[in-house]
Amino acid sequence: TTTTTTSGCVSESTAADEQAMVDYINNLRSNLARGLETDKNNQPMDAASNMLKMQWNSSLAAESQAWACACVYAHSSYASRNAGENLYAQYGYPMDVESNFERAAQAWWDELQGNWTYLSNNVFYNNNTGVVGHYTQLAWAKTYQVGCGFSQCPNTIYAGQNAGYVVCRFLET
Repeated sequence: TTTTTTSGCVSESTAADEQAMVDYINNLRSNLARGLETDKNNQPMDAASNMLKMQWNSSLAAESQAWACACVYAHSSYASRNAGENLYAQYGYPMDVESNFERAAQAWWDELQGNWTYLSNNVFYNNNTGVVGHYTQLAWAKTYQVGCGFSQCPNTIYAGQNAGYVVCRFLET
């Protein structure tokens, strides 16, 4: 369980929230590993032979929580972290931790089908200005640890709105 209080930010993720996020990501990765994912042109992706199972990392979670509590919708400096970092913000949806963690993971995963064409040898071609970096954090076979934080950010990310803000950091072997 991660509980962090900084600048009035109080957020808690329970062991159940954390396990739900790991399970959600591992389900997405399992579909990719079994060759069940497609790109934006509905072309099948190759199956993976070396996909690692994702695990929760409490240190990454504490770092992610601290950044989420800052309510700055921008990446932290790479020098301040030793991991990949994904950000997600929303408003108008529930503000519980688990659904925000899962909504974030799905939004990042959806970058594949929204923006990219898969070519042989695990090469992606972006024929528009879409992004896929968030997707690759989740899909990279050697990524094996994740830690996330969630905060409600009133009137800072979206003017006049209470935003749900998720920050996740990822490590690979």
